[in-house]
Amino acid sequence: WTPGVIHTYMPLPGFTGTLTSFPLEGMAQEAVRAMTGTWRAGTSTEREGRRGGFTLIELIVVIAILATVLLIAFPAMKTLEGYGFRSDARRMAGLIRRLDDSATTEGLYYRFWFYVEEESFLVESSSDGVVFIPADDPDIRGFSLGKNTEIMDVVISGLGRVSSGEAAVIFNPSAGADPFSLHLQSGELSITLSYNPYSGKVKITRGYV
Repeated sequence: WTPGVIHTYMPLPGFTGTLTSFPLEGMAQEAVRAMTGTWRAGTSTEREGRRGGFTLIELIVVIAILATVLLIAFPAMKTLEGYGFRSDARRMAGLIRRLDDSATTEGLYYRFWFYVEEESFLVESSSDGVVFIPADDPDIRGFSLGKNTEIMDVVISGLGRVSSGEAAVIFNPSAGADPFSLHLQSGELSITLSYNPYSGKVKITRGYV
């Protein structure tokens, strides 16, 4: 019998008993090592679990950052939308002035179509004012408005207000076209383009005039 050693006696049938010895110190070390390993593994798992989610404070910080970004970005988006809308209005005013000037200088007739529901315009030209064909000059052929710009209506002298379908005015070499006002809209914004045949100019006014 040896101190510090566990002795077990295992009798087997048909054999004499067998005495087996286990050093106590080695077993204790293995037990401590196993317990320590299990505790460390559990601590590691808990840490990994924490990494997999967000705390309440982290969520609040993220929401606050997103709210700040939206407060900054939303006015900028509205500004860009307004810029595109005004750009469409300036393009339209430039086209109308160009038609008035070309009719006078080139001695041609131009029929200017308003396609209200399609948000587009088309220009046809004629040498006699009777037979019109699509204009071959890309600068005055016409164009479509931006995706955020809509035609509210067009008010033509002698024809009245047209808010659907199509309407046209004819620019002639001697007198320009009949006076008309074109109303454009983008969200809550609206612009009025007023053509004056006596001066050949187009006035751009904010709002519906």
